[in-house]
Amino acid sequence: PVIDLESRLIHYESPVRLQREGATWSAGQFLPWIHRLQLSGELDKQVFELALGTIERSQLPIAINLSVAAIADNSFLSWAEQHLNTRSRAIARLWIEIPEVVAFRHVENFKRLSARIKAHGGHVGIEHIGHQLAKLGQLHDVGLDYLKVDASFVRDVQNNPGNQTLLRTLCTIGHTIGVSMIAEGVNSGEEWEALKDLGIDGATGPGISLAG
Repeated sequence: PVIDLESRLIHYESPVRLQREGATWSAGQFLPWIHRLQLSGELDKQVFELALGTIERSQLPIAINLSVAAIADNSFLSWAEQHLNTRSRAIARLWIEIPEVVAFRHVENFKRLSARIKAHGGHVGIEHIGHQLAKLGQLHDVGLDYLKVDASFVRDVQNNPGNQTLLRTLCTIGHTIGVSMIAEGVNSGEEWEALKDLGIDGATGPGISLAG
C-alpha cells in the first residue's frame, strides 16, 4: 500500500510478475528478455489490461509501471484509447507511473499520454525521483498528480542531513508545481516521522502499513 499522512490508502503498488511452471518471477528476472525480444510494448498492454480487470473486480486503486515503449511509441496511446473511452470507471482508479529517466527523455510524448489519461479521470506520476533535480521545472505543465522519491534518498534519512536538505527541496518544488510527494522504500517509523517533517505527503515500503 501507499498511504497518506493519516495512514489512509492512496493506492496499491502493483509491480508486474510472471507465473511460469509453478514459479513466480520478479520483473528483474524476466524484463531483460522482454527488452531483448522487443516485446516491451506488448507487456505494457498486458499490464494495462490486467490492472483494469483487477480494478473492476476489486474496486481498489491500483498503480502500475509502464516502460519506455509505452511513452516512446505513439501506437500505445492509440491502442489505449479504446479502454479510456469504454472503461472510465476503472480508469478513475488507475494510477500510471514511469521512471524519472524515461519522463525526461521523452517529455513531449509523456505529456500527450498524461493528458489522455487525466482527461478520463486517471492519475499520472513519476517514480524514482531525485536524480535530476535541476530538470523538475520541465514537468510543471505535464499534469502530474504525484512524484515518488527514490528510496536511496529515503534510507536512514533521519540521520542524513544532506538527504534531508534534498528532500525538503524536492517537496518544495513538487508542491510548487501542484503535485503530491510520496517516499519510496520507507523501512521504519523513524524514517516516516522524519519524512513528514520534511514535507512528504505519503509513503510506501516495508515499514508502512494501513490504518486499522
